[in-house]
Amino acid sequence: MSEVRILRSEVICSVFFFLLVTSNTKLCLLELLVMFHMFMCWLNVTFVLITTPKTWTEAQSYCREHHTDLASVRNMTENQKVMDLVPAGQKAWIGLFRDSWKWSDGSNSSFRYWAEGQPNNYGGNQDCVVAGLGIDGKWWDDPCGQTRPILCYSLREC
Repeated sequence: MSEVRILRSEVICSVFFFLLVTSNTKLCLLELLVMFHMFMCWLNVTFVLITTPKTWTEAQSYCREHHTDLASVRNMTENQKVMDLVPAGQKAWIGLFRDSWKWSDGSNSSFRYWAEGQPNNYGGNQDCVVAGLGIDGKWWDDPCGQTRPILCYSLREC
């Protein structure tokens, strides 16, 4: 099983800064250090490739049971890092699905990296997203019943 740690810092840094600035109490240095440690632990995410093929729904259940959820890819840096996990020429499920293109974990990210002509909903049943991460990193919509390797993520416990 391959793993890569990725720091998620887009929105989280803003939230952390907001909490510090809007605090009505004076925080001692120790309290700030504890908060910073908790903040850094929350940022650390491990992406994991599961090579056993599953349907998208099976993949979601597996990731939620053994990790946190299917991978949510929020920027090009993360896309490149998870791309390095998948062997050349393979595709893997990620957590994006066609319900206004939402992420499985409920997170909010507008980052998309569609292949040319995608999503096309060919055949009217391509409601889940597979990433050609071992190819060029581009994404395709695909039937959810197709079996593929999967990308999960786990939050690091501190």
